[in-house]
Amino acid sequence: MRIPAHRLVQRSVRCFAPVFALATTLGAVPFVPSGLDGYAPASVPIERRFEATFRDVPSAEGAIEEAQRIDEQPHYAGSVGDYRLATYMRDRFREFGLDATLETFRTRVDRPKRLLVQLIIPAPLPTPGRRARAPKPMVTTLDLRERGAPYDPAQHGDPGLPFNAGSADGDVTAPIVYAHRGIEEDYERLASFGIDVRRAIVLVRYGAQFRGLLAERAQAHGAAAVLFYSDPIDDGGTRGATYPDGPWRPSGAVQRGSVGANVTIPTLPISADNARLLLASLQGVPVLRQASAANGAAGNASAANASTTSGAPANVPQTSRWTGGLDVPYPYARGPGLARVSVKLDRPTLTLWNTVARIRGTTQAEQLVVLGAHRDAWVRGVTDNGSGITTMLEIGRGLGYLARAGWKPRRTIVLAGWDAEEIGLRGSQAFVTAHRAELERGGVAYINADEDISGPTFGASAVGVLGDVVTGATQDVSDPGPGKRTVRERWGASALVGAPGGGSDHESFLSGLGTPVAELGFHGPLGTYHSVYDDFRNARTFIDPDFSLHRTMSQIDGMLAMRIADADILPYRFRSYADAMQRQLTALVAPNPRRVAATLDPSPLQSALAGFTVAVERADAATERGRADPGTTDIAYTRQQLAAARILDAYYYRIDGYRGSVLGSLDTAATNGDFAQIQNAIREASEALNRATEALTIP
Repeated sequence: MRIPAHRLVQRSVRCFAPVFALATTLGAVPFVPSGLDGYAPASVPIERRFEATFRDVPSAEGAIEEAQRIDEQPHYAGSVGDYRLATYMRDRFREFGLDATLETFRTRVDRPKRLLVQLIIPAPLPTPGRRARAPKPMVTTLDLRERGAPYDPAQHGDPGLPFNAGSADGDVTAPIVYAHRGIEEDYERLASFGIDVRRAIVLVRYGAQFRGLLAERAQAHGAAAVLFYSDPIDDGGTRGATYPDGPWRPSGAVQRGSVGANVTIPTLPISADNARLLLASLQGVPVLRQASAANGAAGNASAANASTTSGAPANVPQTSRWTGGLDVPYPYARGPGLARVSVKLDRPTLTLWNTVARIRGTTQAEQLVVLGAHRDAWVRGVTDNGSGITTMLEIGRGLGYLARAGWKPRRTIVLAGWDAEEIGLRGSQAFVTAHRAELERGGVAYINADEDISGPTFGASAVGVLGDVVTGATQDVSDPGPGKRTVRERWGASALVGAPGGGSDHESFLSGLGTPVAELGFHGPLGTYHSVYDDFRNARTFIDPDFSLHRTMSQIDGMLAMRIADADILPYRFRSYADAMQRQLTALVAPNPRRVAATLDPSPLQSALAGFTVAVERADAATERGRADPGTTDIAYTRQQLAAARILDAYYYRIDGYRGSVLGSLDTAATNGDFAQIQNAIREASEALNRATEALTIP
């Protein structure tokens, strides 16, 4: 998926952030316009008839109705609104004829108790020789509230102060340091100008990484606290018109979010308006800003700011890599402005609720196709993640209709609304823990729906075995836009299925179990991300005015689940794993000046890859014809397919924050050029390939 650049800025984004960067490594899967993968010829027309019937059921009107219900009140994890939405989903699934229940779990839920940010401008030193009362510093208490638009009915009421779940408590007064995006390169740049961030309060722009990693890096460098903000050049006014006139973030909006479990210093999110006040208090080495081409107003502001810093030293980088879209300098400085940051959170342990519905399978009921979307939101979250919840509900309506008409899937289908995703994927993790044995035995696919409608650009990410079936599903769904017959055409002739990243519920299944995962969606500007402005009016005005994309997304995900659940054998294709490993092997044996002077022995990997390639050719041929080779039953063979996929996925994919990587240990070793590390990585890769080959080999 991905990849409007702004989504990389906002959350990097979850599953879609690394997609195109990694697609060339593992996920590049061309569409094969043949029959249905995993289906014997006689099964194809039956499946296509059921799919056609299903596609007629989801509707834009139904999605609008569900989105309006989601918009009625905030539903942060553990709140009254969260519970009401959980029971509403359960009851709707039951209305559709599905077996639905609430599965409870206990977890810590952070809530704000006391939040304070003050800007302190130190008083000038008294004039020598004069007996006068010492001047006092100027103290400004920042307004941390996020005001809704008065004409927007959904914004009435108090949404509460924005905060970071997982922040440590603390009350800190210290100099302010602007640390740009908060990555290691930025701290190195500050150090090169003599700027010490130890015992400072660092101001960090959202976007480079998961906010928790940014906070952990700040504390590793000795910072006393972190203030996060969204800069207009990333997802605000520098990009275009802001809400309510456009889809980009207004300067008074705040991006809430979790920082994970490893942060030991206080953190808070603030608005760009408040960040401007803090930046204006800094005095240091100035940085010239370049005029923005995004719009005239921003460009003029940039030019005006550049004129105030025209005396910048020649060695200061003259690029927007350090500056932003606010009309103040972004200097290399430590103060003289001070900030006081005070954070106190309540941290009760509460009972939360996953909404889970099932359609039991027939001949392979022990195998599960799970579709999930998180239900909790930072405020109303009609896009994040009301879009995913409407997808689940419209799928439930369509599958319920089919079931009443006599359709029964071969494998069991599970539809879920997860709780507490926004504070650490808690609901999906609780489900994986409670159903681990069942999922290890038969979890054949997890399809995630998170912010799956936020604009017009389509994209997808998936592990290698699901790449072809994901792409094929888009070929069979009509596109609602003008000039395109199918979603596949909107996606484009060169579209690639990218590798999964992190930051959403698919991570619980992939990292915890090796379950094959996929995520699909329509994406675009989402300047309202994690703010009070993510509501029904925004979705109806800017994101999907007629909700036709919501309907289309329900058709794609529901049909994809059916296509996996109804197949004679699993529609897995393994070729992309062999191709990726072959490319990595070729790179390893190529001359490399960084590599230590030692004899590298790639033979274990060469041998393992040769055997794996033979097994893959047989496996993919079986997938194409929808039948296992003689010597085993289709049911037994699907267990072999799943075992091989789990081995490969557990080895191939690594997730770090929002970003994902493939062939993690081998790629890292090759990049570092360390002989012992490379040889050990070769051994690990060879063992994984040998285990997968054994799993795929028919006795």
